[in-house]
Amino acid sequence: MKVKKYLSALLMLVMLCALIPLTGCSKDEDGISSPALIIGKWQGVSSSGWEKEDGKVVDKWNDKESFDYDFIEFFYDASGEWWYADSNRKHSFAWCLNEGKDGIEVEIGEGFVGNGTGDTYKIKTLTKDKLVLVSGDDDPDDGWYQEDTYKRID
Repeated sequence: MKVKKYLSALLMLVMLCALIPLTGCSKDEDGISSPALIIGKWQGVSSSGWEKEDGKVVDKWNDKESFDYDFIEFFYDASGEWWYADSNRKHSFAWCLNEGKDGIEVEIGEGFVGNGTGDTYKIKTLTKDKLVLVSGDDDPDDGWYQEDTYKRID
């Protein structure tokens, strides 16, 4: 009986610790009303971006078919799943929120993530219905930029 009570208390503590980073932020100028809003299921609705080589744009897109993930779901326990619309196979990932130089970022990767061990996406917009993730590199000659917009579906 004591073991069951101990495990229950430990589980509650772990859940509360997982929520602490999600509740400490307020609305900022980037359109993020609350980082906790990332929890849930999202469907991709548009993707745009460009790629440069030798300082010239060699590829540019603005469509509904260039997604890294058609669907993505973030869970409270800092795990998640992503999958393509034409596949039932789901891929698991870990995630965490970080304060980046340009605002809040979500880091997504396999296993443990943190301190740059996963792929980082800047959260440009996060509301109850809309999530916009931005990725790219800063190289002015051979760089790239991608902006993916999702709508909440849960």
